Amino acid sequence: MIKQAIIPLAGLGTRLLPLTSVFAKELLPINGKPGIEYILDECIEAGIKEIIFITINFIKILLSVKKIHI
Repeated sequence: MIKQAIIPLAGLGTRLLPLTSVFAKELLPINGKPGIEYILDECIEAGIKEIIFITINFIKILLSVKKIHI
């Protein structure tokens, strides 16, 4: 059984500008919830126990998460 997932989040999202000037592309809303949430839901449903995110700009993602939840 697969217990780990690696999710690459390292792109800059330039093809999605100007949307990605406000949010990291992983956090852009799709049907009312951040895109990354769909991926995480699938991982959880599949029984994944460890999720590794590969990113180049972790601070930008954290700031975007904070903006969504405020």
